[in-house]
Parts: sequence; C-alpha cells; structure tokens
Amino acid sequence: MSEQANRLEELMILRASEGLAEAEAAELNKLLERWPDQVDESYELAAAACDLALTSELEECPRELKDEVLGQARDFFAVKAPDADENRAGQVRSFEHRRPPSPSPTTWSWAPWLAAAASLVIAVIGWWPRLAEPPEITPQAERQILLSEARDLIVESWTSPSEDLKDVVSGDVVWSNSLQRGYLRIRGLQANDPRISQYQLWIFDANRDDRFPVDGGVFDVSGDQEIVIPIRAKLTVFDPRLFAVTVEPPGGVVVSRRDPIVLVAEVT
Repeated sequence: MSEQANRLEELMILRASEGLAEAEAAELNKLLERWPDQVDESYELAAAACDLALTSELEECPRELKDEVLGQARDFFAVKAPDADENRAGQVRSFEHRRPPSPSPTTWSWAPWLAAAASLVIAVIGWWPRLAEPPEITPQAERQILLSEARDLIVESWTSPSEDLKDVVSGDVVWSNSLQRGYLRIRGLQANDPRISQYQLWIFDANRDDRFPVDGGVFDVSGDQEIVIPIRAKLTVFDPRLFAVTVEPPGGVVVSRRDPIVLVAEVT
C-alpha cells in the first residue's frame, strides 16, 4: 500500500475517533478526490458502536427503528458482494474539526466487515434495553432449595435451656452433611447490639472433642421477625449431634464459655 493510501486510512480513523484539525480535513478531502471509491463510513459506525456499548444508561430503541436497522444489516449480508463496483464520489464531504490524536495505521481489508459488525452492535447492544440484574437469592430461598435438593437432610427444632425463652423462641436448624451446608431459622430471640455482643453457632461433632465444637459463625438479630441465617462452619462437620447458640463478644470466640446457651437443637 502506498504512503498516501496509508495516510488516507489514518485520516479516516482519526476522523471517526477524535476528529480532524482543519488542515487534516482538507488533506482528507484531497485524498478522497483521488480515491473516491474509498469513502467509507465503517469507522464512524465502529466508533458509535463502542460509544453506545460503554454508555451506562440507554433508552430503549423505538420498535420501528430497531426493525429498520436490523433489516439493513440483513440486506448487507445478503446482497453486499466483495467485488461490487460502487462509485461514491458524490459522497465526498468536508468535515469540521477537533483536536487530532496519534494516528494508528490499519488495513482496508476488514472495513466492510467492520461496518456490518458495527451496525449489528448498534442495533443489538446500543439500542437494545440492557438485561436486568439477576435477582438476589435470599437465605430463605437458598434454604428452600436445600430442602428440595439434599438427600441427607437433618432438620431439628430449637429448644431453649432458658425458662424465659422456652415458650418464646421457635424455628429449626437444617443441615446437609454431604453438601456441608445448612441454615438456622429463628424467631423470638432478643435483638442484640453487635457493638456489645453477637450470637454464635456451635456444632458438636461425634468425631470431635466436645470441648471444641465447630464454630458455625456469628449472627445478629434486629427484631421480632423470623430470620434465616446461613451456617458457616469453619471446619468440616463429620457427624453432627448437637447445634447450640451462645451469646459472645463481637466477632465471636474460638472457645466458648457457653454462658449463656440460648438455643439447642439435638440431632435425634
């Protein structure tokens, strides 16, 4: 490719990306007069596609416009021949201009494909309504999934050693040993101030020393509503025999004094 042909392509890329200075616009017009068949809008389409794809907020394209753009894309692939003899000398235009960036040489061979791809990007990405964020899966929903899928479920109801809580608290613990997943469902525990204390779950395992139950994680209670808390066992649970909830300092402890124990669920 000649030096002037390379320069023509550089100027077309500059025009599409950042704009041309007045002298560069005049230079481009002269080069296009020499090679009128190289008038090419694919660079502008590509720049527009990139701009739209990176835009954070987009409005939905009107149905009529979307159909028209998609139709043009289909027509392009259906009838555009690589050796078509097109004279577009009348399309030579002058342009007004902004600051030039550093040039970036490329080749002309991919330009027709870029035009088609850019058209499709504009139609499908730029104007199409963005996909909604996937809904957040709540612990309640995760618990239901575990109940429906796990084949080795342990489901045990809570009791309380405290006379004050015995007839107040309710709920259960659900655990799958094969999945090492489970959930606490609790209603009736007193709300805690996490700056002062937190609730902590302990899992007593038949294969471990009862002095060192598995830490199942800390959690907070903010009101009277039922809560569902994922169990976050710090170690593998082999054979759970008892689940217990204690009140501990913020962040929990490594070894609990077990004073007080507010909830217990024994595996039967």
